[in-house]
Amino acid sequence: MMDRETIKSMASRMMDRDSMRNLASRAGLYQPPPNTFGREMAILTAGFGMGALLMYMLDPAQGRRRRALARDQVSHFVTEAEKKMEAKARHWSNRARGVVAETKSAVAGGDGGVGDNQPF
Repeated sequence: MMDRETIKSMASRMMDRDSMRNLASRAGLYQPPPNTFGREMAILTAGFGMGALLMYMLDPAQGRRRRALARDQVSHFVTEAEKKMEAKARHWSNRARGVVAETKSAVAGGDGGVGDNQPF
């Protein structure tokens, strides 16, 4: 009976490295190491970007002006978003009122139009 090491050495002489990995992976004995190069590069790039942003914003000569501009832009964005949200809320509220009026008119026996009892 041959031991495990003897079998391994015989198999390594009969097959090349790729064939052995292929056989081992089919048998469930080998899993290739995960490829983390893309993740590492993304983290490195993000680190460089954050460093550059900090350097840009904390610059003693122009940093105060840049921070004020950024603050003003964020403030403007928030104000515009609030206005648009209020307009959308008003729009959907008016549409809901219209649906309720049409439903009331249809239940009351009108022709389905809004304001059936209006003179003009």
